[in-house]
Amino acid sequence: MKKILLLAAVSWLSWQTLLACDVCGCSIGGQYLGILPQFNSHMAGLRYKYRSFVTNHPASLLENHGPERSEEYFHTAELWGRAKLGKRWQAFFFAPYHVFRQTGFGTKVSAIGDLQLVANYILLNTADSVGTLKQTLLVGGGIKAPAGRYQQLQDNEPLNPNLQAGTGSWDFQLNASYTLRYAKVGFNSEATLRLNTPNANDYCFGNRVSAAAKVFYWQQGRRTGWLPYAGMAVELAAHDHDAGERIPLTGGQLWLGEAGVDLYYQRFSIGVAVQVPVFQDLAGGLVDSGNRFSAQLSVFF
Repeated sequence: MKKILLLAAVSWLSWQTLLACDVCGCSIGGQYLGILPQFNSHMAGLRYKYRSFVTNHPASLLENHGPERSEEYFHTAELWGRAKLGKRWQAFFFAPYHVFRQTGFGTKVSAIGDLQLVANYILLNTADSVGTLKQTLLVGGGIKAPAGRYQQLQDNEPLNPNLQAGTGSWDFQLNASYTLRYAKVGFNSEATLRLNTPNANDYCFGNRVSAAAKVFYWQQGRRTGWLPYAGMAVELAAHDHDAGERIPLTGGQLWLGEAGVDLYYQRFSIGVAVQVPVFQDLAGGLVDSGNRFSAQLSVFF
């Protein structure tokens, strides 16, 4: 990502950086795998994610440049899939395309994002057992490759790092996912730790933790099935660093309530979900997250 002089809050919230929050855009959160039936099959799909934020820019930090309030809208269409690699191993891939827009500054970004590959090892799997109680436990890790553009300009000035399509860095993650189901009722939890490295401009996003827990109900028919669920998700972000210096007003936490439903017909599934913030402290309180929406279409083979 294009190196930006953000050694103080004033420079971070200046016209030259085009004013955006640290925790919006490509820098926040990890990949959620969610509840995935047909555990022993390959899968490919397309999913859409929408997020929005409102950023407040104090007049004392603006130096008379730009509005005191802006809105950011983030649309992501993502190809993703799962490959079964033997009895114990699974591999997931994620290939996103981003469309970002920020009001007040006329910022628009449309570009391919960073690619991600995750490998999971199945420690426990009783999903195919004849018993009523079924469990699965996966642990693994992955790598994110800097395929997205991270040095895009507007009016000959670099965009804020969070409005770039990529981070420009090789990042790594550790993850775990556990599912417990008794008869038709179940519980799913997952957590991801993303460890970020500096890019070529010595800018480093803070490490991220994403976690979610939800309860679900599984109803199976002859050819169709449906799976409604509800739960909570949390995203925690440490401060960013530029040339080794911690950047003020970055990082934060976001807690979300979540509800959704997945429908299954033979080898296909379609699903929608909504996330609503219940507590947030983003960028020192200058950023407010709006509701989130996602949809997915997948095929198992």
